[in-house]
Amino acid sequence: GITGSVTSIGSYAFYGCSSLASIEIPKSVTSISDCAFYGCSSLASIEIPESVTSIGERAFFGCSSLTSIVVPEGVASIGSSAFSGCSSLESIALPFVGASVSDVGKQSLFGYIFGTSSYSGSYVAKQYYSSSPSLYLAYYIPSSLTSVAVGGGKLGYGAFSGCSSLVSIEIPESVTSIGSYAFSGCSSLAAIEIPKSVASIGQYVFYGCTNVASFMVDPENPTFDSRDNCNALIVSGTNTLLYGFRTSSIPESVTSIGQYAFSGCSSLASIEIPESVTSIGQYAFSGCSSLASIDIGDKVTFIDQYAFSGCSSLAAIEIPESVTSIWRYAFSGCTSLVSIGIPDSVTFIDTHAFYGCQNLTIYCEATSKPYGWDSYWNASSCPVVWNYKA
Repeated sequence: GITGSVTSIGSYAFYGCSSLASIEIPKSVTSISDCAFYGCSSLASIEIPESVTSIGERAFFGCSSLTSIVVPEGVASIGSSAFSGCSSLESIALPFVGASVSDVGKQSLFGYIFGTSSYSGSYVAKQYYSSSPSLYLAYYIPSSLTSVAVGGGKLGYGAFSGCSSLVSIEIPESVTSIGSYAFSGCSSLAAIEIPKSVASIGQYVFYGCTNVASFMVDPENPTFDSRDNCNALIVSGTNTLLYGFRTSSIPESVTSIGQYAFSGCSSLASIEIPESVTSIGQYAFSGCSSLASIDIGDKVTFIDQYAFSGCSSLAAIEIPESVTSIWRYAFSGCTSLVSIGIPDSVTFIDTHAFYGCQNLTIYCEATSKPYGWDSYWNASSCPVVWNYKA
């Protein structure tokens, strides 16, 4: 074993010890150096003591028998690819996401500790770390990894983006902001709980989280809430529904549905928009390909651009008499839509509002095209029945 006088496990110390099944690291150790346990493929468990403050690059590379790892809170830095090739890993507890608490950019991503080299039992997570579409890295995550607990630090831009195997992620109380795209593409994520400390949440944070069944906000959070067990994220001060999921309902106190709120929620089958809602933001339900029915409350005045684009299962929709404007491409790509009723309260329809709706017949209360409707409002030349009274 390792004696109690040892303070550091040196680089390549146990390199290639493929028959090493277990080892006890004494509390005197403060650092685990680069490649220290590289290729220890039989190592089934290891306890990293609280005394350790740094873990080097590829320290546990190829430790393919490890099923769980707890990195203690005292660790201040984790090297690149530290856990690459840990192909049996099911759970990991970390003091922060990325290389350290203070790192930004590509070193602040979850995949940083797993590296950019593929290995058997891994999948590629395309992780963006900037709004520029070219700034991303392809990290390889163990396919077996389903559970992550984070003890502190921050959740920056794209922190867990593309991590499609993760079922649960524990967000620490220390987090005050969640960056854009932080959980985008986490398609296996089943439950999310937002702690009371979170004061800001970026764009597209939960885009592609199609499996979320439970979403809760700590009742003591002053900025956000999930009132009435709605399984949705609501901005408390404005009563705007910011993010929704397949099991979400819209409480009657909500006044607006934010842009991209349900975008990409491909398993959402039906939703009722209550009478309290006055506006539906751009792309709010875009790509909700399983949405077969929707009831729009009669206080909605404004349907923004692309609001229902790509709702390919939607067969019929009735626009309430409260609506005055329908913006561009609002219902584009609704390929199953066969009928839509437009009341004479609608004074403005933007260009290509029904683009690609090849099976649609439009029923209008107006006797002819109102002056305020765009010349290309019906660019797909859908049949129109004028002067229609339901």
